[in-house]
Amino acid sequence: MSGIGSTARTAVLVAIAVLPACGEDPGAPEPTAPKATQEDPGGGWVVGMPGSFAVRTPHGELARRLAARDLSQGSSSDDLGHIGYAQGSEGAPAVSGVLTKVDGKVHPAPTLLVHGDAAAAELIDIDGELLHRWELPYERLPEALPLEADHQIPWRAVELLEDGGLIAIHSGRALVRIDKDSHLKWVTYGRFHHDIARDADGQLLVLSRQSRVVPEVHPTEAVVDDLLVTVNLGTGKVIQELSLWDALRESPSAELLDQLTVREGDVMHANGLWSVSEGDAAAMGIDAIRAGSALVCMRDLDLVACVDRGKVAWLTHGPRSSRWRGLHDPTVTPRGTMVVFDNLGGPGGTSRLLEIRPADGSIAWSYGGAPPESFHSLFCGTVQVLESGNLLAAESCNGRAIEIDPKTREIVWEYVSPHITGPGGRYVAALFEATRIETPLPWLD
Repeated sequence: MSGIGSTARTAVLVAIAVLPACGEDPGAPEPTAPKATQEDPGGGWVVGMPGSFAVRTPHGELARRLAARDLSQGSSSDDLGHIGYAQGSEGAPAVSGVLTKVDGKVHPAPTLLVHGDAAAAELIDIDGELLHRWELPYERLPEALPLEADHQIPWRAVELLEDGGLIAIHSGRALVRIDKDSHLKWVTYGRFHHDIARDADGQLLVLSRQSRVVPEVHPTEAVVDDLLVTVNLGTGKVIQELSLWDALRESPSAELLDQLTVREGDVMHANGLWSVSEGDAAAMGIDAIRAGSALVCMRDLDLVACVDRGKVAWLTHGPRSSRWRGLHDPTVTPRGTMVVFDNLGGPGGTSRLLEIRPADGSIAWSYGGAPPESFHSLFCGTVQVLESGNLLAAESCNGRAIEIDPKTREIVWEYVSPHITGPGGRYVAALFEATRIETPLPWLD
């Protein structure tokens, strides 16, 4: 994820000289993760290989629904891999809105939110007051094909533009651009999903997908081939499509294709993008990571890969001692480390935020709930490093966003979505993204 979604975040990160709260933390105990076993081979690499995705442990309301196969709300399949697109999965909260605000510690900029109940986005101030709302339901788009499932109703990701307009994704259906008043400027239909970024030329980078046979994976059964697509910002026309399977096959890591345990269906599951700037590349100091390349998070392979000039030039499986699981949203910091939302790598399959050193995958800093189950999102999740050094995280399943002081691990701002979904308002709407907007907003009334 990036923008004034990515552009503002990247600009801010490059401008900061240090990330004071996300530095070395030798005194903190390193969290442990569930171990891969032969009985639980997971859905990625072979057991025992770095990055094997061994545990997908649902919690709370979602766990109970899965046990009962009650998947009527927000999913069209009993495949756990599709639960990540549910409009809501956890019980509606008793209280909502801004629950915590520590004056003098919270970073007082507006927050852009994407909820799972509608094709809409909201900009709120630090007190939770609505500043602006965008909305354009899918059914209003011209010549739109019918939706396949409820998960395509809301926007999955947005990119805020300098003029107050938005780029938005309807999962697996369309990419749209609207102006600040929610009027449609263009729509491009396709299997777009998960995330949007801006490249060095200001064009859009978007994830998409296709079904195809990849002989190295399976001689006859199709897999989902994720695509890195460049789209013209002004017209919505597709400029270029790059197959991530082909990029891996053309890379020094191509032998990993021989080590997959699951060899059909959605094997890769790309879910996050970061466009590498000149400042990012210089700070990371890794020869294979150049400005203009893209970091792509692949959930079911438990890795982050650098895609450059048609191939995977570099990749990381994360920390060796405490491996991540089902991660999202790779974010480069000014000092060349990388922060991710690690969905299932915490104790008992809970979530955590990890800052790693990309060169060796070692952990520079981490954050988890206390107790661990108090911070968890089975699917989605975002993390943003703010200008102040604090981190803003979207705990998607629970419809919750928190701002953390990394030095003390204190939650200095907490927001719980008032949006509900499901029969009788049973579930809190998923909070797909929370992004603090730290650039001027001259278009805002």
